[in-house]
Amino acid sequence: MFVKSAFTFCSLLFLVSCSDNASITIYEKNLPKESISCIQLILFPPNEKIKNTLETLYDFDENCNIKMEVSTKSDITCNSNHNYQIKAVGSFPSSYLKMQVNDGSKIVYSYYIDLLNEVTQEDIRSAFSRVKDDLDIR
Repeated sequence: MFVKSAFTFCSLLFLVSCSDNASITIYEKNLPKESISCIQLILFPPNEKIKNTLETLYDFDENCNIKMEVSTKSDITCNSNHNYQIKAVGSFPSSYLKMQVNDGSKIVYSYYIDLLNEVTQEDIRSAFSRVKDDLDIR
């Protein structure tokens, strides 16, 4: 009984501390009613594969005031001791993808997802599609 309770508790801690579901945050609750007609792309760290994938999905404009900052990271480790069971079976996220949209210096929207593998073109397409739909980007 104790082992089952301990496992359930540890599983819940994993879900709270390191989730692999996409997290969407809309900072600007009163988004403009009109469509966003241009976006400037900023990638960190620079990644040609991600840049090329995004450029096939949208015609970015270097002079636009609205910026989409795309960041990724690989080889992530979570140092929480509560996740040792999840790490042991290999289902712990190893990378992330974040897309944040800024209007000038104001954060408007953020998309974040933990991934079990390296960021793929499909991850990029799926994330950008969600951002594009949520913000009515044309």
